[in-house]
Amino acid sequence: MPKQLARPRYLGAIIAGLVAVGCLIVSVSAAQKGGPPRRPVHHAGPTIPDRGSRLHYGATVRGRCLAVNHSQLNETRGWGVYTFNPGREPVIGPAGRKLLPLQFTRSPNPPGLDGFASASTRSSDPTGWQVAGIGRQMPSDPAATCAHSLQAAAPDATASPNAVTLRRPGPYVYWTFVHTVRWVRARDSGPEPTPRPCAQDPDQSASSPAPTGAPPSVGGQTWHWAVSRFCTTVKWWNFSVLGSRGNCSTSNPGYINQYLAGVRLHLPLGRGKAGGNACGPSALLMAMLQSERSERRLQHVPALPALPTVFDQTMQRPRRKVTSNGDNEFLGSKAGALLRRLGWTEATMGRLGTSAESIADETSVSDPTNQAAIDRALNDGPIVLSTDLGREPWGTTGEGHVIVVLGRDPANPGEYIVYDPAGNYFSDPVNHYGPSSCGSGVLYPSSWLLAFASGAWYLKLGSPPGGVRS
Repeated sequence: MPKQLARPRYLGAIIAGLVAVGCLIVSVSAAQKGGPPRRPVHHAGPTIPDRGSRLHYGATVRGRCLAVNHSQLNETRGWGVYTFNPGREPVIGPAGRKLLPLQFTRSPNPPGLDGFASASTRSSDPTGWQVAGIGRQMPSDPAATCAHSLQAAAPDATASPNAVTLRRPGPYVYWTFVHTVRWVRARDSGPEPTPRPCAQDPDQSASSPAPTGAPPSVGGQTWHWAVSRFCTTVKWWNFSVLGSRGNCSTSNPGYINQYLAGVRLHLPLGRGKAGGNACGPSALLMAMLQSERSERRLQHVPALPALPTVFDQTMQRPRRKVTSNGDNEFLGSKAGALLRRLGWTEATMGRLGTSAESIADETSVSDPTNQAAIDRALNDGPIVLSTDLGREPWGTTGEGHVIVVLGRDPANPGEYIVYDPAGNYFSDPVNHYGPSSCGSGVLYPSSWLLAFASGAWYLKLGSPPGGVRS
C-alpha cells in the first residue's frame, strides 16, 4: 500500500490529469455485481458478549431487562450496545501525518453512556470517536414494561424478541444498567429516613436518577413506606464485531489479493512483502473486470492485460527497474493512458472535499457531500477511490491504499460493497490485511469509508469498450 500523496485542488479533470496516488478503489452498484456478497452462516443463539470478544458479522446479542414495581425492592434493569464512527476531521500528528483516534478517551463512563441509554453523543471533538447508537432495551421506570422498550437502529441493527442483531462491523461497547430502590416501614410519628445512594453509583450528582417506583402498599394505621436506600449500577465493556466474509472461492473469479499475486507472479518487494505496493495495479485490473460485468451487452471486448503488465504500465517504475523495497508509486496518469488504449473513453475523475459540508451525512441526490458524490458516480459504473486505509489497527490512518467498492448493500444501505486487494479491513481489529485475508465483496460501513476518503480522488471508468449501457 503506497504512501498517501498530496491531493490536487480541482475537480472533474479527465483521468489523464491524475497525479500519483497510493492505491485505487473501484465501485459498481450491487445490481451490477449480481447480488449481495455471500454471508457466513451461524446457528448460535443470542449471547451476551464477553469482554474483548470478537463476534461474527450478524451476531445477535441479548441482555436482561426487568421492571419490578409495588415491591419492597423495586428494580429496573436494562442493557444496550453501541458502536463508533471514526472522527471525520482527522488530527494532524507528528511530521504532518494525518491520524484518526486509536481509541475512545478514558472517562468514568464510556463515551455516550448516561444513566439510562446509549443515545447521547460526545461533544464535537476531532480527537475522539463519534458515538453511533445501535440498540438498547430499557424500561423508563419500574412501573413500565420491557415488552415495548427494545429499540434498534436500522439498518445497522435489527430487533428480535429481547435481542439485537448486529449488521455493522467495528468496535462496540456493551453496557448494563441496574437501578434498585429499597423500601422500609417508618413510623408516622418518627423521623423520616434519609434515602442513601450506594457507593457504586457512577455519578451521584448527574447520572444517578432519584429513587423511582411505588411502595408495596399504601401503609398501615401508624406507619408508612419510606425509601431507605437506592442504587444505580452501570457496567460496560468492549467487544468487536468482525466484517462480512468475502467469497474468494474458485467459482468467483475476478478478485486479486495483491500479496498472493505478488508471490505467484514475482512482483517486486514493497514494504517487505512481494506485491506490497501493488494495490493500485490490482485494483485497476479488478475495476476493469467489474466494469465489463456491469454491462448488459458487450461487443468487441479487448483482452485485458495480465497483472505484471498493468504493474509495468501504471507504476512509477516497471519491475525491471525497481530496487527491493524501493519507493515506487502507482501513477494515475499512466493508469489513464492504459484505460484509453483499452477503450475506456468515458473515464473521468473527481475529488472528494474536506469541508464541514462535504463530510456531512448525505441529505439529497444533489447535495455537496462526499457520500452523495460517491453515490452519483456509482450510477455510471465503477469508480476509483484512493483512501487512507492501512495495516494499522482499526481507526488509525494508513499510508494510502486503493480498493474496489461495489456500491451499496441492498440489505443494508449503510454499508458499501467493496473489493479490497489487501484483504478485508474488518476481518480483525489489528491483523486484517495479508495473503490469508479475503476482500472480495465485503461490506464496509459508509461512515468508515467516508472518514478514510476525505479529500480523496475518485475515478469513474464509465462504459467499457464495446459496452451498451442500459
